[in-house]
Amino acid sequence: MTTIISLLNKLGSQAELANLNETQLTALAKAHGLNTAQINLLLAGDTNALEQLFNTPKVVCQGVHDPKDVPDQEDSPAKDDKIQQAI
Repeated sequence: MTTIISLLNKLGSQAELANLNETQLTALAKAHGLNTAQINLLLAGDTNALEQLFNTPKVVCQGVHDPKDVPDQEDSPAKDDKIQQAI
């Protein structure tokens, strides 16, 4: 599993890799040791199948919001405030 993690880490940390075409992404995935099935799932963007393949835990984010927490008037700009463009 560390091979896919290292690949995803590299893809996420280097902006110049954001626009790789399929051939370039395949070459990079092979260089990180992914097999053909893993590469196909990656190219398809099938995150559910990748999670199952690598038996990763489900990540659940839960937030509790206070229903009494209403933004004050100070939190929003006044109606007479104007946005000015700096030149």
